[in-house]
Amino acid sequence: MDLLAGIRPGCVDLLMFNPPYVPTQPTVDSLEEHIGEFHLSGDDQNLVHAWAGGMDGRIVTDRVLADLHRVLSPEGVFYLLLLKENKPSEVLKQLQRANFDGSIIKERRIRGEHLYVLRIERTKRLDPRLPPTAMYK
Repeated sequence: MDLLAGIRPGCVDLLMFNPPYVPTQPTVDSLEEHIGEFHLSGDDQNLVHAWAGGMDGRIVTDRVLADLHRVLSPEGVFYLLLLKENKPSEVLKQLQRANFDGSIIKERRIRGEHLYVLRIERTKRLDPRLPPTAMYK
């Protein structure tokens, strides 16, 4: 299936996503259209650029974020792994505008990567225009 396309609306209680997040050179078209370029020569070689995330490393992540409202259940939780170069704070602001609450729950540097794990859930506010303190009881 194409990312979340085959999932029924509102049925996901827990979604964990380790996307291809490494910033790569922009392509004229989508990464999917260039998939043949990412194979090694030979008969039985694996995809070697499965980590390629487009110019800011978020080409696939942004597609999932755009469909998150449709698939996440009312009490559902989404965990997302990002690199520092993917601008996690920007992702959290984008999600807040889409009526989601999120935070960075883990940060770690591993082999030259600065990684973040984000925890995201639907906003529990009565009215998205109200401040975060006006929560359901």
